Amino acid sequence: MTITSHSSHNLRKTFGIYPTGIALTAGHLDGTPIGMLTNSFATVSLEPPLVTVSFAHTSTTWPQLHKIQRLGISFLSADDYDTAQLLRRPTAERFENLEVQKNSDGSLVLPAAAAHLIVELNQAFEAGDHIMTLWKVISHKRQDDARPLVFHDGTLHQLAA
Repeated sequence: MTITSHSSHNLRKTFGIYPTGIALTAGHLDGTPIGMLTNSFATVSLEPPLVTVSFAHTSTTWPQLHKIQRLGISFLSADDYDTAQLLRRPTAERFENLEVQKNSDGSLVLPAAAAHLIVELNQAFEAGDHIMTLWKVISHKRQDDARPLVFHDGTLHQLAA
């Protein structure tokens, strides 16, 4: 077992060994899409249906998302590798040439994603260098044959069937 110093860089590398899914957390304000890729998504409860997503204090997207009544959380599939690369672009370019579904409640989803949730903010609180948010799931949809896109050790990976 290798023990490393507790620097933020080393801790991030240690956390990176744990694979996570990739999700787009998004909505729209006045028709303008706003969103960001997140890998801090986690399920919390089935009754009531709750999930959590964390946003860095340095995020410029979270203050905009916080203004929207409901958000969409789209789970990217293995087929969405190129879409994930586009969503990593600077904020102003992030949604250029992407097919999105804007809903009347302010939520935005990727129609071809492996699954998506429509969520409503339940609670937000400070958690270290992040804001931890708790969301009530309003609706959900999934594609039964989709495989996930995962983030592991600093890289996106497509899982084999």
